[in-house]
Amino acid sequence: MTQEAQLASDLTRAMQASNVDATIALLEKALDTFEQLGVQTKHQVLLEAVSNRITMLLDRDMEALAKADIFSYNVQQASVYPLTKSPDDLFNHGLLYQDSADYILADKALARHFLVEFAQGKLSLNDNDVALNCFIQLYQQCLQDSHYADLLMLVDEALNFIESNLDDLAGFDEFEQFDVNDFSLHHKDLNFYDSVGPYPFLVTVSEIARSYAMRGYYQTMVNYLRDRQAVNFELVDTFITLSPIEDEQLKPWLGEMRESPEHETRALFSPQPNGFIEYRFNKLGAAIPEFREAGHKSAKAFLDYVFQAKS
Repeated sequence: MTQEAQLASDLTRAMQASNVDATIALLEKALDTFEQLGVQTKHQVLLEAVSNRITMLLDRDMEALAKADIFSYNVQQASVYPLTKSPDDLFNHGLLYQDSADYILADKALARHFLVEFAQGKLSLNDNDVALNCFIQLYQQCLQDSHYADLLMLVDEALNFIESNLDDLAGFDEFEQFDVNDFSLHHKDLNFYDSVGPYPFLVTVSEIARSYAMRGYYQTMVNYLRDRQAVNFELVDTFITLSPIEDEQLKPWLGEMRESPEHETRALFSPQPNGFIEYRFNKLGAAIPEFREAGHKSAKAFLDYVFQAKS
């Protein structure tokens, strides 16, 4: 391929790239070729189009950031730790960046800092796979590597913190005034979403069920880790099976449960051919089968009660 053809190819690919970084990288490559060839008028239109696309992508990303939950956005970004070398730059608003665990697991001083922050309640744990994954992996490392064994004392302090704050961490603090006996499709406290029909009821069911599940998950995790039992991560895709839901009002609304279009799916009701309902959580803690099973068992008792009460 000639340089001229390569230039046109790079500019065309830049026009088709879906994110700013890829577009800019391709544009920079094209500009290098431009310098070697000299300015070619016939490519000016493509250059302007790529420039306009970068502006559009930046505007789109800023709009997405404005809509996104700031915690969800931050935890998906790379940390600035490699630049600053400050342990504080492994976290943002109590959440770990996507690459923070790599540094924590590779550096004992950072691991110690992480566990101290954990035990002092400075990390946001509920519904945060990143922190729990890191914590459990670090626990395994302490068991397997004698160099890290002295950190197990800090692991136990973190477990004490979890057990002492179980309801808050599981999210029960959001439903302090909630009385399960008042559960009704028309109960005023269940209609605080901008929606119609029974959907707010099902969203609220999912939120409360998740609180039960996280409580069961945390308690089992505490017991396992205190007993120094080894745990194994598995790519498990588990779910809860519910008896057929008899309430005809609810059936058309079963499906993805989310607070708003901007939020990811928190749970999923999937009707099965035999009439039973398959219920799945999204991101129910780190993928430890024993922990997730305990969470499901805890949540199923609540879900069974709710839907039996409605049938």
